[in-house]
Amino acid sequence: MRAIKITEFGLLSFMMLFSCKEQEPESVTKATFETLKAFIIDNEGAKLLATEKGLYTFIPEIGLNKINSDIEPAPINDIATFPKGNTNDLWLATNMGALNHSTQILYTPSNSGLHNTTVNHLNFDNNERAYFATSDGISILNQELWIENPGTNLLYSHYEIT
Repeated sequence: MRAIKITEFGLLSFMMLFSCKEQEPESVTKATFETLKAFIIDNEGAKLLATEKGLYTFIPEIGLNKINSDIEPAPINDIATFPKGNTNDLWLATNMGALNHSTQILYTPSNSGLHNTTVNHLNFDNNERAYFATSDGISILNQELWIENPGTNLLYSHYEIT
């Protein structure tokens, strides 16, 4: 009698184990871009993603969202924040120029000191200077003033910046 109860218990446990469905995976937002060029993480933990299709945010609790703006500068080659007082200006390096996303100003060779429309990388130093790397040289913005920089010295003439 005892063997039958153990066998019944074992059979019941076996059936319960294999009759359970596998846990459904959580839904994942499918990315509409293929290439992630750069990313930053803001103070709240949101990830800003620079892609060939534009700017996206990723917040684990919410998912992936495309940021739409008046100027669509895709593809985005690089992304950086510039601390300005109590806020941060968000800058994008694109094939159309350098976009200050915070002010929606797109800098191009016709309205700035950029050497080329295609900006591959950008960065800032502790002296409030912005550096924009193009295939024709580095352009420098010192606060609101573009520093005269011919952009083609011996280094630039022998090595393309990409």
